[in-house]
Amino acid sequence: METAPITLKVVCYVFAGIGLIEIGGAMVSSNLSLLPIVTVGGMRLLEMICILFIVIHVGGGVTHIGLKETQIFSGLIKGAIWSAGGGVIVGIVFIVMLLNGLNPVSILKAPLPETDHELMLYFMVGGFIGPITEEFFFRGVLYSFFRQWGMVIAVLFSTLIFVLCHPISGRLPLIQISGGLLFAFAFEFEKNLMVPIIVHIVGNITIYSILYLIEKT
Repeated sequence: METAPITLKVVCYVFAGIGLIEIGGAMVSSNLSLLPIVTVGGMRLLEMICILFIVIHVGGGVTHIGLKETQIFSGLIKGAIWSAGGGVIVGIVFIVMLLNGLNPVSILKAPLPETDHELMLYFMVGGFIGPITEEFFFRGVLYSFFRQWGMVIAVLFSTLIFVLCHPISGRLPLIQISGGLLFAFAFEFEKNLMVPIIVHIVGNITIYSILYLIEKT
């Protein structure tokens, strides 16, 4: 990476900030009758703001996490290209699974909300707010921190933490592992955080859309 590495001080501040927000979110959720997706969305927004505040005021600016105003448009284009490439790979894997008598949709299973307004919130939080916040944290902060010890260390550790921070239901988390690796490589080779953000958004929206269509058929 061309930017200066994120320091341990920044990582500790970010972990502390996110931890406090998660605790606060749990307390609010237990005392107020809010929809879970509303609570999650609120926490992710606060975490996004928290990360940006710490990176700007403690970490020396957002360029240290791969965000530059001059790279936003190119990041959108490159993110679309990486998303298309990832889609081709996923398509090939699905075809191979089908040829071997396996159901590829089974690895995508996740419960979707039943009501329309909850479903809209689900797509908004899980498809946009969540991916942006996660990329700020896992690639922008953690990957940039681990990168000072080399690409392999950064890819492995940022992906491992990414996988462990997602629910694992007793099976190999192929979606999380492949996603974490793809986002990390996109960030490494493009050196632009907008790229994995776009790939993450497109990936989540695609998964939710497939699940929605399956439920409606």
